[in-house]
Amino acid sequence: MNTVFDFLSNIAETKLIIIGIITLFILIPLALFLKPVLAEIVKMIKHLLKYLIDKQSKNKK
Repeated sequence: MNTVFDFLSNIAETKLIIIGIITLFILIPLALFLKPVLAEIVKMIKHLLKYLIDKQSKNKK
């Protein structure tokens, strides 16, 4: 138990732990919120790539 207090008594490590926890609390909900948006972006990119490939294959003929 003493080693835990020794570890947490160092200010740099405590700041690092606090920043890590805050980052997780921000990023996890943000990722859940943006998941549908990212899925829609992937669909648009797939459509665009398919369109460009079809257009390029028609130009070669």
